[in-house]
Amino acid sequence: MPVSYFACAAVLLVADVLARPWSAWKRRGGYYAAYLLMPYLPLFVAPFLPDRWIALAFGAVALGALVSFSNMVGLTGYPRAFVPTAMVTVAFFVAALVHWYGLFQAMPVFALSVLLAVFAPGARPQGFLQRLCLSWVSCLVYGYLWAHSLLFLDTDLRGLADGKSWDLLALLCAKAGDTVWALVRDRLGRRTRLLQALSTVPGSMAGGVVASWLYLPGGAQRWEMVLFGAVVGAGLVVGSWGHEMIATDVLEREQRAPLKSTMLFAFGFSLALGYHLIRYLAFQTT
Repeated sequence: MPVSYFACAAVLLVADVLARPWSAWKRRGGYYAAYLLMPYLPLFVAPFLPDRWIALAFGAVALGALVSFSNMVGLTGYPRAFVPTAMVTVAFFVAALVHWYGLFQAMPVFALSVLLAVFAPGARPQGFLQRLCLSWVSCLVYGYLWAHSLLFLDTDLRGLADGKSWDLLALLCAKAGDTVWALVRDRLGRRTRLLQALSTVPGSMAGGVVASWLYLPGGAQRWEMVLFGAVVGAGLVVGSWGHEMIATDVLEREQRAPLKSTMLFAFGFSLALGYHLIRYLAFQTT
């Protein structure tokens, strides 16, 4: 990666820090520091790592996010539900890691079949649907969607840059959109879904615009990076909406402050949507 890439990530980090009110830093400095470390550490370190290490890092973060989400919704309290959920989630990464794209695309069918095979025998109908749905959503988001980060590394994009560049750009654009949303939300004191969409998507697009000015991955065009940013932002928005509704439904109270797991849940949508956009563009131009 060129020096301009690291300059872009550094500027975004400064903007992200400034987007959080200083009063909030005094109250929850450790929380925000950990929240910032998780995305920005890969942005600065991943360019120096081989693809296999990056794949393992994405898998570890996804599995940790799965445990956090499962604990929030109470799924960890049912080992019979949580254990197969975790195993199926890991299986998505294994299928991507061994370069078996056909199996990976068929995994959702096998995953649901495995969950039903484990859940159904001897289970009581009460609460069955909720546990099954929470397990299924967890597998899809933290397994199927997040494992698209490995597909980026594994897919021949036919000269349209390389998978590592798109993985890092997805993270950069997602943080750009999240930073703009944090700035708007905290300064205006409003948290409507329309306002979130109108701030996050343009913010992610701006990340693509700035990245295209400072560094242009080989084979990629500027409009493709901007469109990629828009898709990443849209995935972030719908994913965070889904996480908010699930948390409110399960915890039976409205979440007044964004949960730290929202970004991790939503980023899976950004990865998957961004991957299929770039794969489509790569195969259309050949």
